[in-house]
Amino acid sequence: MLLDAINQTGDLLPRNNTDAPAANSSDDVQSQIAALTRVMEDFMQAELLLIQQLAQQNDGVAATDVAPPTAPTDTTAGGSDRVSETTGSVANGTYSLEDAINQNDMNSRGQVVADIPFHGPNTWGDGKSVVDNNVVPPGVTNYAPWGVIAPEQGKVADPNTVIDLKDQHVYFHKKGGGWVEAANPQNSGFWEGNFYNDFHGNLSFANPTETLADGTFQFKAAGDGQVSHFGNGNTPVAFDPGLYDGVFQRVDAKADRNDSNLVIDAAGDYYRDSGKIWGEEGQNESNLRNPGAGTSNWTRLSDQWQTTYFTTMSADQLRNEPPPGMS
Repeated sequence: MLLDAINQTGDLLPRNNTDAPAANSSDDVQSQIAALTRVMEDFMQAELLLIQQLAQQNDGVAATDVAPPTAPTDTTAGGSDRVSETTGSVANGTYSLEDAINQNDMNSRGQVVADIPFHGPNTWGDGKSVVDNNVVPPGVTNYAPWGVIAPEQGKVADPNTVIDLKDQHVYFHKKGGGWVEAANPQNSGFWEGNFYNDFHGNLSFANPTETLADGTFQFKAAGDGQVSHFGNGNTPVAFDPGLYDGVFQRVDAKADRNDSNLVIDAAGDYYRDSGKIWGEEGQNESNLRNPGAGTSNWTRLSDQWQTTYFTTMSADQLRNEPPPGMS
């Protein structure tokens, strides 16, 4: 998913110039290509400025889930936005392994369905989805965790709902066994934005957020026809396919009411250092900058804390070698 650029007033920045005259010669074509290149460069600079402004507003955590198109990951405003591996983790037994497995069971998909237009046998509107049998695509250097909060299909969501997130952890499974923790509440935060429920144009709209004293990240539900898209504040996280063969992540969530009719999933994208952005003409799985890692099944939000899990690992792999904190 791509967080599109917005200016300081929350209005969308222009994405193209509809007043440009039609080209009628080779020189005209070259001139328009040069002009378009300048526009894209200006656009990227505006997006970099936005990231810097959001970072300042969120205590240094940039609210974006993708590095600016064609820009090297480590040149994002404010320095590197990669999270280093850590050895810290919660105590074993804090979280339910079987809950995590059920939320990522293809046989459990469709029990809760989101009101978004992505439906089918392996499409994330119905729940769990996987990409290429959970094989890490070639050329990947990073990983970005994210999630979506949407109305449940067939129900009307309460737009006044306030949502809380906390305690996000991301673990990578080492080839040959063992886990490393790549992100936790001490070295990352959250970003959040509102998107159209079909993500058309990758247009995003600013949504006021607040980080409470205990680290809880709080925001209001998206409006009609939109969804809340959130993720790790320090994104993307460095991922080496030569060292790791799987991902496991979790985040705790709740609403301020039991009848919000909202559902939540957890998901992730792999990232390459270059490639076409999502939705760009000519995009395919081999040249996409952020090939998807997959999504979890949907969980209904309640007024009690619940944990949402996403993993690329199989149930047998998780049972044989539970991630930290799981039992």
